[in-house]
Amino acid sequence: MDLHRQSLWALGLAALVCGAGCGHRAPAGEPTEQQSVVYGIAAGEELTLDVYPVATPGPHPACLLIHGGAWSAGSPASERGLGQALAQRGVVCFAVEYRLAPEYRYPTQVQDCARAARWVRAHAAEYGVDADRLGAWGASAGAHLALMLGTMEPGDYQSADDPNRQVSGKARCVVDFFGPADLRGSACPPAAAMYLTRFIGEPPGAAPDEYADASPVTHVTSDDAPVLLVHGEADRLVPLSQSRAMAAALDAARVENELIVVKHASHNLRGATGPDRTAAYDTAEQWLVQHLIR
Repeated sequence: MDLHRQSLWALGLAALVCGAGCGHRAPAGEPTEQQSVVYGIAAGEELTLDVYPVATPGPHPACLLIHGGAWSAGSPASERGLGQALAQRGVVCFAVEYRLAPEYRYPTQVQDCARAARWVRAHAAEYGVDADRLGAWGASAGAHLALMLGTMEPGDYQSADDPNRQVSGKARCVVDFFGPADLRGSACPPAAAMYLTRFIGEPPGAAPDEYADASPVTHVTSDDAPVLLVHGEADRLVPLSQSRAMAAALDAARVENELIVVKHASHNLRGATGPDRTAAYDTAEQWLVQHLIR
C-alpha cells in the first residue's frame, strides 16, 4: 500500500472505529459493574460478551451493542458508556466481540452477532432477561450488523457448532446510527470502497451477488423489526442516502421506522452541536426502551 492510500486508510479507519456508544455521555449515578462471558468458540478463538447487568430483579429487556470499525477494527470496550446508561434504564446490555475482516469476511461477522443473540436468549434466566425482548444497537459497521439481525429470518446465519442453533437470532428492534444499508453498485459509498473490499473480499462491482446479500435493504420483509435510524446530514463516508434508502425499503414493507437527521453532522455525528448529539442519544435510548417494553 503506498503512503497516500495508507493515509486514507488511517484517516478513514479513525472515523469508522467508533463503536455504538462512541461519544455517548457518561451515565448519571453509580456505574454498572461490567462482566465478561464467552458466548462461543470459533476457529479456536473465544468470542466474548461484555455484560452490563441491571441491579433490580428481572426479567428485563436486553440489547446487543455492536461496535463499529469498518468490520475490521474496534472492540466491545467502546460500548462501556452506552452499556452503563442503558442498564440504568433497565436494559441488560451485551457488547459483542465478533471476528474481524480481512482475516474473516462476510458473513462471519453477521454469524457471530446472530450466535451472540442466540446465546443471550438461551442464557436469559441467568441474567434476569426476557428472551423475547432482545434489541440490537450499532453505529457505522456495527449498525449494518444490527440491521442484518433485524431483517434476517430467525434461523438464518447459523454456526454449525452452535449448541443454540434452534434459538432465534433475530432482533426485536434495531437502533441504527449512520449505518450502511445498501452496499450494491452505485449505492455503495465511494469513500468506503476499501473497507467494503476488506469485508466482502472483492472490490465493489466485482461480486454483485455477495454485495447484494450483505445489504440489509435486500432482506426487508413485512415481519422485520422496527428500526430507528440516526444519521448526520453531512456524512460523506456513509451518506445520508443510505439511511433514506433503508427507511424507504421499510416503508414499502410497512415496517415501523423513524429517521432522525442531525444537522451539520458528519460521520459519528462529528460537527453536530452538543445539544443535538445529546438529543439524538436521548431519543434513541427512549425509543429502544419503549419498543422493548411493549
